[in-house]
Amino acid sequence: MTSALAMAQSVRAEDTAWVSMYNGKDLEGFTPYFEKGPANPDSTFRYTPEGYLFVNQHLDKNTTGFGHLFYTKKKLSYYMVRAIFRFTSKTSVSGFTGGDQPQNNGLMIHSQDPKTMNGKSFPTSSECQLLGPENALNAAPKAQGFLSGTDANLCVSGITVNYKGNDVSSNCYKAEYPAAWKNTNIPFEDTAGWTDVTARVLGDSLIQHYIHGVKVLEFSKIRANGAALKDGYMAIQAEGTPTVFKTLEYVELTGCMDKSKPGYKSYFVKSDPTLCDVTGIKGNMARGAPVLAREGDRLALQGGAGIIVEVRRADGSRMNVAPGTRAFAPDRAGVYLISVRTAQGLRELKAAWY
Repeated sequence: MTSALAMAQSVRAEDTAWVSMYNGKDLEGFTPYFEKGPANPDSTFRYTPEGYLFVNQHLDKNTTGFGHLFYTKKKLSYYMVRAIFRFTSKTSVSGFTGGDQPQNNGLMIHSQDPKTMNGKSFPTSSECQLLGPENALNAAPKAQGFLSGTDANLCVSGITVNYKGNDVSSNCYKAEYPAAWKNTNIPFEDTAGWTDVTARVLGDSLIQHYIHGVKVLEFSKIRANGAALKDGYMAIQAEGTPTVFKTLEYVELTGCMDKSKPGYKSYFVKSDPTLCDVTGIKGNMARGAPVLAREGDRLALQGGAGIIVEVRRADGSRMNVAPGTRAFAPDRAGVYLISVRTAQGLRELKAAWY
């Protein structure tokens, strides 16, 4: 049986649809920026030996100011962006010691072009905060019985949004955790420190924040200078605490919504008929590689030969699946990793269920 959240939301993404924003080698597709320059002082933005994106800031704020790494390969409008991240230090470098520090990063949604920053501290954008357990903002949820929080907050920078029926144009607003998270370490229960945050962005109409697939915040009517803010660049921050991104990826939610066409995918929410004649899915099937697709309340293999041998949730826990099955019913919202055995060997698939 699927969760209420899974049944309520309409966005599901096949593993083949997610696009990694980084290549693990260089900053192709990115534009680094620091308000005091240079663009990437002392190689703040770099990669770990494993190929993870590393915000290795260790220069003080007086030297660099605030930094951002803009994904400038394309503007994004209707999409989901997901980050699996952890902080590698409990403290921040000199100057980043305010009330909302340390362990502070963020996904800056609908950001302005970095070429127009001109010495600004923060881009015009909506921020989905990425915070760690040492951050001072975690005190409030702890007082309410939560052992950890608050992650995936909203911060408004140069825009106006409607949050809980009110138009707001400044400050930060806390995510709200479900009661089931009380007396747990969610979202910081991973012993290695990894957690995941997803933002679901629908142009200027709606943005939602999720932790481990559970919606914790949403707002609407995104505007800048009185006009609808329909798209922009995505950026991550450098605010004094080293941060590792094991995953930074997005999936487009605009595409073919005509079920009779080869380009149709069930998770699209905005129609673009020009994408209906693409043949990527059929090509995969012709090569004998199965893909995942939604069938009612299940995720099922379509095309090619293969069976599901293991299903893991984002937190690493395993679901029980029947031997030889080609489908399973997710029991909660979030990301699933599925091992599929084919004639060519094991293949790892990924699916998001919202």
